[in-house]
Amino acid sequence: MANKRAADLELSAVKAEGVRTYQGVLNSARSNYYDCLRAYARMHVAEESLNLSKEHLKQAEALYKAGMVPRGDVLRVKTSVSQGDLDRIDAENDLNVSWTALERAAGMNISMGDVLEPLSGDAISELTPPEFDLSGDIVQRALSQRPEIKAYEFYSERAKQLVKSASGQRLPNIVLSGQLGITDDSFWPTDEDTWRVQIQLQWTLFDSGEISAQVKKAKASAQELLYQLEDLASQIRQEV
Repeated sequence: MANKRAADLELSAVKAEGVRTYQGVLNSARSNYYDCLRAYARMHVAEESLNLSKEHLKQAEALYKAGMVPRGDVLRVKTSVSQGDLDRIDAENDLNVSWTALERAAGMNISMGDVLEPLSGDAISELTPPEFDLSGDIVQRALSQRPEIKAYEFYSERAKQLVKSASGQRLPNIVLSGQLGITDDSFWPTDEDTWRVQIQLQWTLFDSGEISAQVKKAKASAQELLYQLEDLASQIRQEV
């Protein structure tokens, strides 16, 4: 019975881990998508800044030719143009990296143009992340609702059942068996039919400490899971 209970708890733990895996994939895809939007917006800002610097350079060169500004002003504007070009390259690289991370999270190739090109003008400002209720003690809510916490609780309880199962091997083992031999297809028993019932009692009095070692191992596994559960709770507090 303890082994059966342990198997049921393991199944519940695996199901909880499956829920957490789904949540992790969903969160990763969502967060990487908004990272792409931010990188896309930064690239547009960098392009606009570069265009302004180039326009400023044209004006500075015209003023220099007219003798109205010194050569140093033109050189400073050229430096600004070079820096703006570098910022644009960095922003474009960030977008490519963010997009690759999004494709990895989604597990598929995604056309950047199909997603980002329609987001022009005010369209990108209208995209907001989903809102969640963050009232009350959100740390306790996370500790009570996060599937990985539930999974470790199932595993901890499973380990306790395994301890119980290992300890049960010290008890007597009772086996009840029966046998019936029928000589024909008659419903009623006949004198030629044979039957036997057997009860067997087996009790291991000495096993060189094997059962004790199994019990200690199961208890150590249960204690390890409790420590892992405490560490996971600390990690969740940090994440929240």
